[in-house]
Amino acid sequence: MDVASPSSDGDLQAGLLHPTASSSNSISRDINMASKLQNAASLTIRLLQQITDNFSEERKIGQGAYGTVYKGVHANGEEIAVKLLRNNLQGTDDEQFKREFENLMRLDHHNIVQLVGYCYETHHKPMLHNGETIYAEETNRVLCFEYMRNGSLQKHISEECDGLDWHTRYGIIKGTCEGLKYLHEGFKEPIYHMDLKPDNILLDENMMPKLADFGLSKLYDGEQSVITQILTGTIGYLPPEYLFEHIVSKKLDIFSLGVVVTKIITGPRGPTRRAEMTYQDFINQVHVNWRKRLQETWHASQPLEAYCKQVNICIEIALTCMESDRHKRPTIVDIIHKLNETETVIKELKNDEGHRWTSNHITEDIVAQETERDYRAIPDQDPTLMEPVRSDVLENTEGVENEYAAAEDDPLPGIKGLRITGEAFPGRELQASGFSINGTRGCNFEWVRHFEDGSVKFIEGARQPTYVVTADDVDTLLAIEVQPLDDRKRKGDVLKIYANEQMRITCDPEMKELIKRILSIGHVSYEVLLPFQVRFLDMWEPAVLSIKREGYSIKCNGQRGVVITERFQQSTDISIPWAHPTEFSIQSAKGTQYNVKPAENSPSRDTIVLILRVFRMQAIEKSKARRWGIFSK
Repeated sequence: MDVASPSSDGDLQAGLLHPTASSSNSISRDINMASKLQNAASLTIRLLQQITDNFSEERKIGQGAYGTVYKGVHANGEEIAVKLLRNNLQGTDDEQFKREFENLMRLDHHNIVQLVGYCYETHHKPMLHNGETIYAEETNRVLCFEYMRNGSLQKHISEECDGLDWHTRYGIIKGTCEGLKYLHEGFKEPIYHMDLKPDNILLDENMMPKLADFGLSKLYDGEQSVITQILTGTIGYLPPEYLFEHIVSKKLDIFSLGVVVTKIITGPRGPTRRAEMTYQDFINQVHVNWRKRLQETWHASQPLEAYCKQVNICIEIALTCMESDRHKRPTIVDIIHKLNETETVIKELKNDEGHRWTSNHITEDIVAQETERDYRAIPDQDPTLMEPVRSDVLENTEGVENEYAAAEDDPLPGIKGLRITGEAFPGRELQASGFSINGTRGCNFEWVRHFEDGSVKFIEGARQPTYVVTADDVDTLLAIEVQPLDDRKRKGDVLKIYANEQMRITCDPEMKELIKRILSIGHVSYEVLLPFQVRFLDMWEPAVLSIKREGYSIKCNGQRGVVITERFQQSTDISIPWAHPTEFSIQSAKGTQYNVKPAENSPSRDTIVLILRVFRMQAIEKSKARRWGIFSK
């Protein structure tokens, strides 16, 4: 495949790459590709050597399996990225070059890196062979792209606690998804990237992501799945059906996207951490880490809870993308739809004329107290931040009260549109939210359980709009009571709304199946931790919690041996302390309390508590039945 020799002055040539017959057919099927091809600049190898300092190490900005990328700077200051493809096997090199070139010619999207030039030159280079001078053919294959000032995503990936803020990370996630949607849905014959990873996502000066490196990408007919004989791509980003069955489909890119998004949100070890933890524990940890990070930079004009929810939805999308069963993975259209929904909620909250409250928005310090407290706005600060009024100040409030005397007929503070969102399963977070009206500046919150016997119990410490459902909520009706307050110390009517559409809280299907399976076996053991004191230090000692139909035992791995072994009785109580979200306690029949913390490789506290409780209920029912002579043994 020869081209005209390079011009002597090294300027840009207006020529075209001469395609083979097969690539000509491909070009003729795509008018847009032909148009872009005519605008692509054919560059000489001499010019590319000049602008890259002869492809020096100092100009190297990236390296992959099929080539090295250099920074090129023209005399006028224009910067481009120059990808020099490797010379290995002639046929393979040509195929690689043509595939990437033709794919790039098809693509025109703001989240796809743009091709600005190319070089395909064949020279005859003199060399000695068996004492004779021969002229060996050498081909230079180069692709030139717009220069991305912030390099690849790989160098920007960091843990939640540092690095890029959430808004930037979300923009990268959304842009990457938009680029992939263009590949999958923008053509009659979709393009599969086949090597989506942080190294192949480039960032411009505004941190806008652009997909790059289409050397492995392929065209496929519609929604079909195909079997390939040759495996390519990067281990760690490839799904099991491709590695073990060689199946190629759109869901291959979706799996890779899930790994990428997980790393964007949680850092380079994100996928590894996920493999070491249960699904819900990982979600909870991500939520806690990002809530803390967002709170550090939060201000009243931002809907904090909406951004926290956006983080949760993004990581849930990522984990669903990484499902081992490709049929359970979402399509890129589904993903974009979910992301758009989070943006709509945030936009509505920012633009709403009313004041929408969330856990830290208008009431960071206003929670229900055991005794009544009076509040007034802090001077010269956002009126949504409140502080208790001191008793000495209350003595001088007569003038303030007279000021409002004429407005006694004003409506009391209130809340409209009160609702609870989230999945009402153990380990999942619920969020109560609404719109403040009539000058509401704060709220008292109380989460409450309604039991089957008609009794009601307020949950100790649960005095925020957010609440993580626990095993203690199972089989109860869960509700929140909200009392609005204004800056004139007036209280509105208490509003109550039930979670789970006023139905009893249950376990999610996965947890139900696990408990059912363990019940059929009749026993299970978990690695746990028990607290003990060494001098004045609280330490946690490894132990094993063995649960059987009749009772349970706790055995330490250290010197203390068996701590307790007893049968389940009516007085045995298993509960979750509010102040310790990773622990639960067992109140034995003798009245002794044992605090327990699940070890890293054990299920969540909720799962263990529910299994203990179900075994206990069965043992008590069986004991009652024996007393009444129902069972003979």
